[in-house]
Amino acid sequence: MFRKIIDFCSKNGFLKVVEYSSLNVFELKIGPPGALLQENLRREWLDNLVHSKDICVFYNYNDFKHCYDYARSLMFQTVPIGIVEILPSKKQSFIDVEKINICGTDEKTNNFADYFMNDYRLIYTMFVAPSMANQFFHQIQRQRKIWWRKISASPGRYSLSDIQNGNNLADSQYSVNIESKYTWGNHILETISLFSKNHTGLCNADLMVKDGKKQVPAVYIKCETRLSNLLLNSLCDAYEEPVIQSEKRPLFRFHRKVAPYKISFSATLPKSELLDELQDLTTYLSKLLRNNNITTLLIAENVKKTLEAQYRQYDELGIPYTVVLNEATLRDGIAWLRNRDTTLKEQVHVADLVSYVEKIYKHF
Repeated sequence: MFRKIIDFCSKNGFLKVVEYSSLNVFELKIGPPGALLQENLRREWLDNLVHSKDICVFYNYNDFKHCYDYARSLMFQTVPIGIVEILPSKKQSFIDVEKINICGTDEKTNNFADYFMNDYRLIYTMFVAPSMANQFFHQIQRQRKIWWRKISASPGRYSLSDIQNGNNLADSQYSVNIESKYTWGNHILETISLFSKNHTGLCNADLMVKDGKKQVPAVYIKCETRLSNLLLNSLCDAYEEPVIQSEKRPLFRFHRKVAPYKISFSATLPKSELLDELQDLTTYLSKLLRNNNITTLLIAENVKKTLEAQYRQYDELGIPYTVVLNEATLRDGIAWLRNRDTTLKEQVHVADLVSYVEKIYKHF
């Protein structure tokens, strides 16, 4: 099944499989819609943490100690405080084709990050007082699992591993993984660790914080995932093969918040003298939506295809909604909004289209 999903991603431009046959190795590269999907996922990850309702979280660009010192000073040495980072990560070797067997028949479990040479580490570090460490450690596990489920088409596939003691876990006291379950095996998506030792780059004096009236050395909880984990897991998670009109049709059911394109346009071929007018209306509506930060996919030549062929293409790209226009739209202003998940269509006047779509996407 994993190979089938990768082939489907390749067909629709999300990924590109680059094989080096002479070395018997390969890597995955990201295509245009995959890049949009990855950027949406990165933004959701960042916004979810930085806009935390519980504590102040700061974004470290390239100097962790400076960011920490600023946050600690700004908060008058009180904790908890959080810091997020996005750090480049490059592998030193390609993946062996036989090991991963992406082009074979046996499917084996591997970390999603193994398939990419260039990647990014997404790290969230929370500094807390020792007396509150266990409480926050368990709280953040729940919060992070909820986030993975929130952007998923199948929330039930996500679970927490057993908590491991930290003897050989990079000096962490405790560690737990968030995993996703697939028919071919489980994948580790994110690791959450509690550290009681000094943070790299910070000395004992830096870690002194207030705990009531006392000064104590802070401990920290670190959550780490990879950008490639977000991308490849979302592709595998969203892949489905529903039966539509007695035919099994593969598609992506991305959450509408992270889908690379939010809206597409379909039209039936009108009389030739009306074609330009209908295309002008479609272009105008697309511009209005884009001006309101709603990404659209407008393919003018698709008017030559049947509606079913257009729907199939947009479903394979995981586009949640399609605006359907026809000759009648030019007379009465009524368009149809097709839902990818239900395949049902509802009427909406073109004058209300932008505000209606905005309401749909306003709620996560």
